[in-house]
Amino acid sequence: MFLRFFRRIVLAAACLTVAIASYSQSDIACGRPTIKFYNLQDEIFAGEASSFIARVLSFGYVDTLCALDYVIYCDEQKIERVNDYGTVSFSVRKSGNTFENVNVTEGSGRLGFRYLLFDVYAATLGVFDGYCPGAYDANNPNGGRNRPFTFNYRIDNYGLYRINLTISRCSNTGNDILQSFSSVPDAAGCCDDATHHDRTSGQCDNPVSIYECDIVFNVVSTKILTQPQGALVCAGESVPMSVVAQTNLETELQYQWYKDGEPLSGETSTDFVANDEGVYYCAIDDGREVRFSDEAVVAYRTVDVDTVRYICNGMDSLEIVLPECDSYLWQDGTTDASIVVEDAGTYHVTLTDYGCVFERDIVVSVSPDYDLIVDDSVAFCYNDSLQIELAASNLYDVVWNENPEYNQNPFVIRESGTYTVVAYEGGCPFADTLLAVRGENVNLVAEDTIRHCYPGLLVGLSVDNATNIVWCGGLVEGDSIYIGSGLEYYDVTADIAGCTYYDSFVNLGDAYPNTRLENNTYLYEIQDVDTVITIVANDDYDYLWGNGSTENYFAISCDTIELPYSEEVNYTVTSEMGCEYEGSFVLTIVRPVVVPDFECQAWSVAPNPSDGRFRIVGKEFDSAELYAADGRMICTVDDASCDFGYLSAGLYYIKVYSGEKFELIRISFVK
Repeated sequence: MFLRFFRRIVLAAACLTVAIASYSQSDIACGRPTIKFYNLQDEIFAGEASSFIARVLSFGYVDTLCALDYVIYCDEQKIERVNDYGTVSFSVRKSGNTFENVNVTEGSGRLGFRYLLFDVYAATLGVFDGYCPGAYDANNPNGGRNRPFTFNYRIDNYGLYRINLTISRCSNTGNDILQSFSSVPDAAGCCDDATHHDRTSGQCDNPVSIYECDIVFNVVSTKILTQPQGALVCAGESVPMSVVAQTNLETELQYQWYKDGEPLSGETSTDFVANDEGVYYCAIDDGREVRFSDEAVVAYRTVDVDTVRYICNGMDSLEIVLPECDSYLWQDGTTDASIVVEDAGTYHVTLTDYGCVFERDIVVSVSPDYDLIVDDSVAFCYNDSLQIELAASNLYDVVWNENPEYNQNPFVIRESGTYTVVAYEGGCPFADTLLAVRGENVNLVAEDTIRHCYPGLLVGLSVDNATNIVWCGGLVEGDSIYIGSGLEYYDVTADIAGCTYYDSFVNLGDAYPNTRLENNTYLYEIQDVDTVITIVANDDYDYLWGNGSTENYFAISCDTIELPYSEEVNYTVTSEMGCEYEGSFVLTIVRPVVVPDFECQAWSVAPNPSDGRFRIVGKEFDSAELYAADGRMICTVDDASCDFGYLSAGLYYIKVYSGEKFELIRISFVK
C-alpha cells in the first residue's frame, strides 16, 4: 500500500530499518505512524514474479482519517502507466479469509479498494494497525489486527525502480463502518486501553503528508548470489575466493577478477586465489550488462613495534615493552613481553600472534640532542598562516602549548606568539620553543569611504613600496585609479615586502548639485511695475547669486527695471560635501501684447503647450502669422501643420486669418 521504488545498490536509508530490522523501543515515536516491510528483495530478474508485505504501524495514531499515495519511478523517471513496464497489484484481507485484490495500473495515485460495502480511499489507521490491537511481533507480518497489504509484482523492463509511499492526514472524519477494536497499552505509552472505531471514506479532503518512505529494487539480468570474502592472514598466505552468479539470459557468464582496480590477466573463472594484499572484486558479464561483486579486502596481520628506542638523558636503563601477542622470544632466550637493557645495541625478538610469526630488530641508542623545530623564530604575512613541521620523522604523542587537542604535525600557526612543543621519539620526551611573528595589516587605501566632487578623483595607494598592484580584479593596473561619480565599490591587491594585501573602499561621488535652473530661460509677463519676480531653487544646497544674495531663491522687483528687460543671472551652488557648481540662466520680462478683440473664435491650436510642432484646427484657413511674446513678428504661415521645433521654449502668439476674419491664439513652446 505505501510503496516507493528507488534505484538501488542497497535499500534506501528511509526504509532499510523498516524493511529489515526488528523495532526496538527507541524506534517508536508515539503518534507518528510508519510501515514495516517483509520479504523485500533488492534485486529481481526481469519477468520474475515477486511479492512483499506492508504492515501499517500506527504507534497510537488510530483515530484520524488517512490516505495512502504512491508514485513509481524507473531510473528516476516517473512512470505514467504500470502496464508499460509489467504488473503491480495488492491484496488486503476484508474479513475472515476474504481478500480484496486490486490491480495498480497508473504510475501514481491513491490506493483504494472495496472494504465490506464501502469504497475506501481513506481510512483510520486502526483498520490496518499491526501495533495497538496487541499481539504485535516485529518479525510477524500477521501480528496485531492481521490486515497487512500483500504486494505482487512482475517487472519486464530492466532498470532501477523506486516506489514512493506517503501517508497523508485528511481533514474529513469519514463514516463509521461498525467495526472496532480494543487498544492494548504498550510500554512506550502510545496505545491506551480504550475502544476505537474504524472509519473510512471514498475521498481525502485537504491531505497533509505525515509519513513518507521509499522502496527500491533493481531489475537485472544477472544476480550475484555469493560474494567474494576477504581475510586478515599472515604474510605470504593465500586467500581463496569465489563468486556465484545466476542469469535468466541464454548466455554464458564471463568472469574477470580485479586487484586494486586493475584486471588480473588469466583470472576469468568463478574461483580465484589471492596471493597478496589488496582489494579484489569480480566483474560478471552476461552480454547485456556487467555486474560487479562486492570488494574483498586481503590484509596481512602485523604487530606494531617501535624499532627505534632511546635510553633517555639522565637514565641508566630502558625497559622495552612489546604489544600484547601470543608469545615472545628474545635473542637471549627470554620469553617475557618486556626486557630491561642498560647498553646501546640491537635487540632481536620473535613474536607469534594468531599463528603469524614476526621478526623484529629493536635498535637502542642514547637519546640524541636535537631541535624539534629548525628555526628559533619565524615571520609570516598578515593574511597568511604558517605551517610548522617538526624536524624528526619518528615522533609521537606530539602536544603544542600543553594542549592535548593541539597534536598535529605539521602544526598551523595563524597568530603571533611563543609556541612550545613536546614530542616523544624512541620513548624519550623532547621539547622546543618557537617565536612566531605575524606581520601587521597594511591599509593600501587610507580611507574606507572616499568622497569627491564632480566629475571624479584620482585615487592612489597610501604606501610607496607596493608592487603588482591590481584594481578591481584586473580591471585597472597601476598605482592609481580614476573614480567617477555615483556610489561604487572598489578593491585592490598589492604586494609589499613579499606579502600580498587586500583592501577596498566605497566611492561616494557627488555630481554637480541639482538646481533645476541650468540652461533654462525664464520669460515673465507683468501687468504693472510693482510685480516681484521670484525664481525658487532646490533648498538642499547653499547659493550665492550674482547680486550677492545667499537665499535659495532669486528675486527681482519690476519697479526698478525698464521693460522689456533681459538679464543673464549667474549663481554658485555648494553641496553638503563642499562641491561647487557655477551656472546661469536668462531672465526675460515683457509687457503683455495688446490683443484686439477677436472677430472670429473658430480656431484652435493642438497641442498647446507644444514642443514646436502643432496644427491649426478650424475651417477656411488662409494664412497665419507667428509673433514672439514681445510683439515681434517671426514669420508668416501658409500651412495649417507647423513645425517650429528650432525655436526656444517660451510664450508665442499665432494670428490666424480667414478672409477678413482673424483670431489671435497664445501658444506655449516647451522643451
